[in-house]
Amino acid sequence: MKSKLRDQLTIGMAMLAILLCGYGIGFLLGEKKGQRQATFIEISAPSSEDKKDPWVQRTLTTFDNEIQFTPEQRELATREIGKTYDAIRKSRLTALRQYSSNIIDLHSQLLPHLKESQKVIIQEQRDRLQETLDLGIQ
Repeated sequence: MKSKLRDQLTIGMAMLAILLCGYGIGFLLGEKKGQRQATFIEISAPSSEDKKDPWVQRTLTTFDNEIQFTPEQRELATREIGKTYDAIRKSRLTALRQYSSNIIDLHSQLLPHLKESQKVIIQEQRDRLQETLDLGIQ
């Protein structure tokens, strides 16, 4: 007996539905794994100079394309953009320190309400965050 096109389409649609369901379940399970570690952030402290020059150049180019600096203005703008970068970096690091400190405080507030197995997990996260805060943000 020869299969009809309608039968082949039905089988194809069923296989597609199974594939999409598997993808959806995998996505949801992966999302839950991510939520478990959402209270821990990795704060790296790359060298300021490594990031500064490309940012200054991109910003300068953006302004120059719109304003078309003279050579003197370009030199002045480069210095001012560099100072702005330093100020932005300083405020960013201050905000990250405060954020981390707030998360550590939250961990402390949650500890009395958790089971022992949960306390172990949150204390590990808290210790890693505290270590990152002590070493990584300067």
